Amino acid sequence: MAEKEQVSKQISVYKNNKALLETLNCLRAAPKTTPWHIHATGKKEGYSLIRLVAVDYSKGRDSVSVYANLKPEEIKYIFMKLCFGFENFYLHQQKIFRKGEGNSGVVTMLTIERSEFDEKGQKRNFPWSVDIHNGTGIVEDTRNGGQHCKSKSYRETGRVKIYMEDITFFQMLSRTCAVIHAFEQKELYREREIHNFQNLYRLIRKEMDVFVKQEADQGYGDDRAA
Repeated sequence: MAEKEQVSKQISVYKNNKALLETLNCLRAAPKTTPWHIHATGKKEGYSLIRLVAVDYSKGRDSVSVYANLKPEEIKYIFMKLCFGFENFYLHQQKIFRKGEGNSGVVTMLTIERSEFDEKGQKRNFPWSVDIHNGTGIVEDTRNGGQHCKSKSYRETGRVKIYMEDITFFQMLSRTCAVIHAFEQKELYREREIHNFQNLYRLIRKEMDVFVKQEADQGYGDDRAA
């Protein structure tokens, strides 16, 4: 028996002769108790995210793969900035996640930037850059209940930086935003669709009961006539 093909989470991908960047669908629905949140935002149900994965394969077998996660709204925000034609844009994030029960953690750093001109004042052919770092560090809890990487504990395990044209980044983000929009529409109307299906099921069940009764009555009439 042939093995069942695994469904890919890839939404969009950009490749050149040195590296690639892809967006992956890691969206999750909010729990039934908070349906209007649409996206999951808790530890129990997980987090609704778009994952960026970058791979540098310029060194052959010693390829480097790194990742970083963005909220759906953050993807929309970057796409909006691109569509409005901002010459310069800068977004930087650093996140750390506990690994196991100790204080060791996994660190992801992401910088997305657009610079219209280089240091010499010349217009860039590839104004967008996506720079992703992965590493390890020690988790420290903050006063407001969050957590950060302890100073001087970060150790990098991989880094990939990739440059893109406006049209290339637009293609990636427009397709990703389309998936987010479709997911949100599906979740918003999920309860209504379930309710409609339940009503349809009740109607069919009622009609079937009437049909069965009519068939039974007709059968008894034939027996009495005989």
